[in-house]
Amino acid sequence: MIARIVSVAMTLVAWTVFLVAIVWPVVALVLDTLVTAESPEGGFTISQRQWGLLWRSCYLAAGATLASTILSIPAAFVVGGRSGFARRPWLTAFLFATLMLPPTVSALAWERLLPVGLSAGARCIWVWAAWSWPIGAIIIGSGWSRVGRLAYEAALLTTSAPSAFARAVIPTLRSHLTLTGLILFLLFLTDYGVPHTCGLLVYSTELLGWAANSRRAIDTLWPSIPMVSVAVLAVVALLRTWRGCASASDSDGRRTGTSGLLTGLAILVFVVSWAVPVGALIVRVEKTSVIKETINTYAHDVVWSVIVAVVSGVLGVVMGLGFAGGRRTRTWVVAGSLIVGALPGALIGDAFIAAFNRSGLVWVYDSWLIVALCHTARFSWIGVLAAMLVTRNLGSDVAAQARVDGASEPALIYGLMTAMGRGLLIASVGVTTILALGEAAATALVRVPTFSPLSQILIEKFHRFEDGTLVSLCLLTIAASVPVVLALSAASRRL
Repeated sequence: MIARIVSVAMTLVAWTVFLVAIVWPVVALVLDTLVTAESPEGGFTISQRQWGLLWRSCYLAAGATLASTILSIPAAFVVGGRSGFARRPWLTAFLFATLMLPPTVSALAWERLLPVGLSAGARCIWVWAAWSWPIGAIIIGSGWSRVGRLAYEAALLTTSAPSAFARAVIPTLRSHLTLTGLILFLLFLTDYGVPHTCGLLVYSTELLGWAANSRRAIDTLWPSIPMVSVAVLAVVALLRTWRGCASASDSDGRRTGTSGLLTGLAILVFVVSWAVPVGALIVRVEKTSVIKETINTYAHDVVWSVIVAVVSGVLGVVMGLGFAGGRRTRTWVVAGSLIVGALPGALIGDAFIAAFNRSGLVWVYDSWLIVALCHTARFSWIGVLAAMLVTRNLGSDVAAQARVDGASEPALIYGLMTAMGRGLLIASVGVTTILALGEAAATALVRVPTFSPLSQILIEKFHRFEDGTLVSLCLLTIAASVPVVLALSAASRRL
């Protein structure tokens, strides 16, 4: 009875969040554009400059995707090895400590570490790759634990573990490599914070300028079409690849040993990508009084930023779990969440202005709720995919036995499956929180009197060269991620 009540409540909340955060803003933006029937300022054409910026955005995203995937391979081998997460909580800590370092903060930390002569594009690619490699490690490592095991064991008879992994396993993980690449590409393509911090002009940074300098939605909507088209194609490919990853398996569930060399490389990647930039930030703190002053001045904004970001992460997971029972509905929800999440932040900001800056909805427009919903629109797909992974085991032997014992479908989803996958759900909330904290494009347009988003404060201090306050805010953000990392490390013992 309780499970049934929870199921109904979760479904109602899921539909509400989906309609309010995903469907309504897009519909409102399109309707406003059609009703006004205005032409964009530059006409219905895409300039050569815009095509050039789109090309730059695509090749930077592709370069960062390749670099990130290469960095993830050693850790992926450890993730899929005999010990995996369960006996190596330090591995979970390494992966999620890196992900919990917001990309914008990572870019600010690497600002003075990278050579002065290094191009802005190379800086941007490195920052993205150094932050995102755990995503590939988790996806590829999970595939490696299920796919290609027999080929690996056969190759071990004639060569070493690293060579067997590279020659026998990697070719069998095409679907998982493709899935990793598409997810990373979508994240990088629409990112604003890292390119802006690196002093790089890309399509997403240009879109924010167009959106900020014009009150007409068409001036942002029309130029967004090329980037949206690329993103939609990537989403379609991602969904097709996801199905291939879900069905492919040739393993009997056994796990083999890990290589000391690749384990050492995984640790080295973590040290370089997390310990080095964090250490550089700590060294740049000249006086502890600056940190105290920063806390006194911006504690309210930082706390509100974290709360709103966490709310958006929770809403994404709730939406995924609420639609877990219906396969057909879930497919449309996943597709809609991915497509809207792949939209440029500036376009989403304009969509929420069109949706809630109207009579009867001003109370949402002027409250922190609009920021939370905006973050949900940008990143709810992370929670939805996590919920899909958690509930994908509804056809497993454990679920079948639970049904024999009299368990209902709601009890399976919100009792057994959620309990088994709580680590992944916590992780999705954590990753969404960090991405929301660093989201600058949408929050630059959707501003409320309640608080100033952390991303806007960081960019403001960066432009004003207020190094002490900037570093202090970065360290506070890192400190806020520590409890999440510890919780994930502890939860990994039961995975």
